[in-house]
Amino acid sequence: MKVTNIALAYILKYKKDYVIGVLTSILITLVSVFLLLQIEVIIERHIPNQDFGAIVTISILIAGLVLTNAVLKFVNMSCFNRASLGLQYDVRRGIFSHLLKIRYNLFNKKSFGELNTTVINDVGEFSSILNNLITTSFTAILYWIVVFIILLSRNILLTLILFVFISVFYILINKLKKTFVRFAEQYTEARSKLNVTIDEAISSTETITLYGLQRHFVEKVRADNVDLKKKWLSWNITIPTIYSSIELAILVSYLLVIILGARMVTAGHLTYGELVLYIVFMPQLWERFSSVLELFSSLARLKVYAKRTFSTFALEEHEQDINEKNVLSLSEHTLEFKDVCFGYENEKTLFTDFNTRFDSNSLTIITGKSGRGKSTLFDLVLRLYDIRKGEISIGGESINDLSLDQLRSIVGIVHQDSQIIEGDVFENIRLGDTSITDETIIETIERYNFSFAFSDYGAKEFSTGQKRIISLIRMMLRNPEIILLDEITTNLDSYTEEVIYKFISEITKTKICLFISHFAIDNMTIGDYKILHID
Repeated sequence: MKVTNIALAYILKYKKDYVIGVLTSILITLVSVFLLLQIEVIIERHIPNQDFGAIVTISILIAGLVLTNAVLKFVNMSCFNRASLGLQYDVRRGIFSHLLKIRYNLFNKKSFGELNTTVINDVGEFSSILNNLITTSFTAILYWIVVFIILLSRNILLTLILFVFISVFYILINKLKKTFVRFAEQYTEARSKLNVTIDEAISSTETITLYGLQRHFVEKVRADNVDLKKKWLSWNITIPTIYSSIELAILVSYLLVIILGARMVTAGHLTYGELVLYIVFMPQLWERFSSVLELFSSLARLKVYAKRTFSTFALEEHEQDINEKNVLSLSEHTLEFKDVCFGYENEKTLFTDFNTRFDSNSLTIITGKSGRGKSTLFDLVLRLYDIRKGEISIGGESINDLSLDQLRSIVGIVHQDSQIIEGDVFENIRLGDTSITDETIIETIERYNFSFAFSDYGAKEFSTGQKRIISLIRMMLRNPEIILLDEITTNLDSYTEEVIYKFISEITKTKICLFISHFAIDNMTIGDYKILHID
């Protein structure tokens, strides 16, 4: 499905809010123009005739219209905000749902950080630009068209001169703004370069001194600093230039209208009321023309963010599970690899005709050099990657015949790098599963003798050992039959390590346990185990 179609499908869910928002925007614009037209009516008709009753009536009408405009703006903002927030919520939910279905190996092509940025930032930017496009650019164009028609009906020559002057000037100002942006980018780049040089000098002080490179780094910092000053000066000169140019142009446009308008009034081609009308519309025209010019850049930005946001849906989903059994019944708890072949895309083959079997109530320590595929074995069991050839089975049943939910309810895993969310001990173990009570968590922690690690269950900052224990308890509460432990005792103190070995010894009595380690464990606490060395 094309990006445009996906985006429209989400936007059209809130078509009622957008339609009401557009209609109220049109009404707000027309009311604003009508209010200013009343000034001409008062000057032209009622002041010369000293009809103060009519002036009071018009004043009351203006007050009513101002109140009506306020109500319209409230409805307008409510509709667009509701549509914006709803759109963001739906798109983010849709993206997260899709990410749960995509193939794990696609994270190598598009990093999770990029996907996370898409979900959090790009969706908000897309919604914000869309709202701004409708509320600001659309109403600005409408205002300009209406005012242009009104003023054109008063005096064609003066209207064309005024609109051409504003248009030409703003085009020149836009070019100046682009120069400003370029200077700002150059300044930012120069500042980053200087910071990097200083950081290198500070972090490598000993090496610099040892090799006598002090003069070189001092000269480099001086050169980068000089470059930074030049970029800063160029950047800051353009700021007052832009503002001064705008103020000068507004002043010139007022003088232009007043001088030409006065001559036309004298010649009888323009009335005093019409001249005042030109002057009254001037600030609004200047203010809205910048929004008109931003229309094209906003459309370009909207297209970019739409592609960044909705292209996530194009990522390949995982193949549908073949067998969706409600209840999994295995004759025996075994994990077996038969003639398994696997290698990452564009990389050498890690496993060729790999065969091994892990029986229930056993512990196997998997050793081998880095990069030989120890952790990859775990990924294959969890079907994070699909094997090229062969079969992996649990209890004699191929893992390809199990749904992913079934498979991952049977297999539990704890990595060296434990994943922690914002929250206390209970929230990190529960991970949103409200069926797990605080009492159950405490009982499980005490059962495996991990209570020493938590003096305060409400704490939200954790040591390395606490993170590992949280991950272990989190896994055990889901009661898996096969447990995969990936170097979970690395960088722990001796006491915590000893307690974890006792934990492993306990769970090995009823489960299949695979423990990755760079070395064979010489520890009596852990009990009997087999070693699988991957070379």
